[in-house]
Amino acid sequence: MTARKRKAQKAQQAQRAAQRKKRLKQPAARQQHTVARPPQATRTGHAPAFDQDAGHRPQSARTNPKEKRYRQKKEHVRITQAEMRRRRFRRRLIAIILLLLAVTAGILLSVTLLFRISTFEFQNAAGEVTTDTGSYTQEEILQTLQVKQGDNLFSFAPDAQEELLNTRFPLLENIEILRRMPGTVVLRVQPAKASFCIQTSTGWLVLSRQCKVMEMSGTQPELPLLIGPVQTVPQVGQILSLGAAQLPEAPTETPTESAQPTSVPQEAPEQTALVQMLSALEQHGILDQVTHLDVTNPEQVYFGYQDRIRVTLGTLNQLDYKLKFAVHLLQNKEGNGLTETDRGILDMSIIRSDGSIRPTFKQSDPELPSRQAQDTGDADADPQADVAPDDAAADEPAADQTADPTDAPAEEPTPQDSAKPE
Repeated sequence: MTARKRKAQKAQQAQRAAQRKKRLKQPAARQQHTVARPPQATRTGHAPAFDQDAGHRPQSARTNPKEKRYRQKKEHVRITQAEMRRRRFRRRLIAIILLLLAVTAGILLSVTLLFRISTFEFQNAAGEVTTDTGSYTQEEILQTLQVKQGDNLFSFAPDAQEELLNTRFPLLENIEILRRMPGTVVLRVQPAKASFCIQTSTGWLVLSRQCKVMEMSGTQPELPLLIGPVQTVPQVGQILSLGAAQLPEAPTETPTESAQPTSVPQEAPEQTALVQMLSALEQHGILDQVTHLDVTNPEQVYFGYQDRIRVTLGTLNQLDYKLKFAVHLLQNKEGNGLTETDRGILDMSIIRSDGSIRPTFKQSDPELPSRQAQDTGDADADPQADVAPDDAAADEPAADQTADPTDAPAEEPTPQDSAKPE
């Protein structure tokens, strides 16, 4: 062995001795040094891969948040876009199924357990609780109603029940059925009042304010007379509908036109005139003093006032203004109208070029249709046959008026003036 080799061997031995001394001086460091053990396998799967460097990795690297986020991001990238779409679809499908199940359960619960009808309440037209049900008792109405206590509040159609009750009880003006939560059925009833009578091919009909047929009679009742064309005779409990009979037209449409949908039938002008006249007369407060109403010709509508004055309105244009002016003259509010002894024809159909009305009154004794029909021996006679020929004078110009001061035309306000007629 040469001297160089012996020298190198001594240096290595000295280095090893120094390392041994260093280890003896740091016993705590050796105790803290732990060796990572490989994880044990479980019943549900294989053990994860063993990280041999787990025990030698520094503590800062194991708790570094940046490295943690990087690992999570790396694991998330492994999920493909198709898998994400499938997961979203499954979540939405489950949500929809749960929603449908909840709605179905709510409906079944409300039908079987909730909203049970417990009480029936009767009200008048103003919505106040009442016991006045006309000629019928509440028990009779409830027996006819096809709804009983214990039924579900939403198990019936109010419109069908209203039609049934209105037909079965003709002496009630209108029956309205309402629901009130949680279990009350409200019936709004109004006793009908005989207001008009009209002659048809089968006899006389007694009508209410809303033209509901209350009863049929063989003789004319002592009620105001309604004159108009009755196309179809209604049954008791139904609503009267006026309209002239129309002849069927010859088919002129081509085969292609016949396949097109037909238009909705419109209301007859006579029915429209009747509804507007009844509403306007009631609004102006003179419906109770009207003795007859003629809507046979919608272009020449007139009515009788206290069976002594015939008020001719012409068309329904400016109907509210015409009636307002006519009421002012008929009731003689300011002393420049008609007196209680005047008899004749009041024409309110003459309209000036500026839109104002020039009323004319002709003193006469017109034989207006009275409340009692004359015995003519013809049951199907025209109700207008009782009108005297003087009725034609209503459409004559003012030059044919007599010189009596009471026949002078009265002054009226313009249609724009909202004050009462002067």
